[in-house]
Amino acid sequence: MKVFISYNKSDVKYKDRLIRLLDDANILYYCVPEDMDYNSQEFEAYRKAFVKELGYCDVVICLIGKDTYSKTHVDFELNEALKGGPSSRKGIVALMLDSRKDNKENIDYRTFPVRLVDNIRNSYVVIENFDSFHLTAEEVLEKARIQSLISFIPVFNARMVLPFRLKEYYAN
Repeated sequence: MKVFISYNKSDVKYKDRLIRLLDDANILYYCVPEDMDYNSQEFEAYRKAFVKELGYCDVVICLIGKDTYSKTHVDFELNEALKGGPSSRKGIVALMLDSRKDNKENIDYRTFPVRLVDNIRNSYVVIENFDSFHLTAEEVLEKARIQSLISFIPVFNARMVLPFRLKEYYAN
């Protein structure tokens, strides 16, 4: 199994902890480098490389911090992960960070990525709290992978992708 890590730059410390956990469990992963310049001419190359890299992954882990819902690149990554039918779309794990004021039992949907909200009710998205993920990581990832293969689970992905705002985009 290979995992794609979707995260906001302000949540790098969680991304780093997640990488250590995945390394310890011998789970392959990919994440966009922290120094990715979304304001540059190279952005289109990123989009192409990302789509190719995502094709090698089975599951997307989205780190859900307090600002994740408004980040265009996260929405773009989730949109790409949800494209296609069973066996071509990716499983999704939403990891609720403790930087939020809510948790998986009490989600504040106003500050949760809408593309994920669209797919929580149909049980497509697997939600976990970050601090307990290390206890069930392999089980949660396998559940998300299996969800992506089940043909009768509808996936909702019709929203327009949030627009990139070059020059002002990646400020925290």
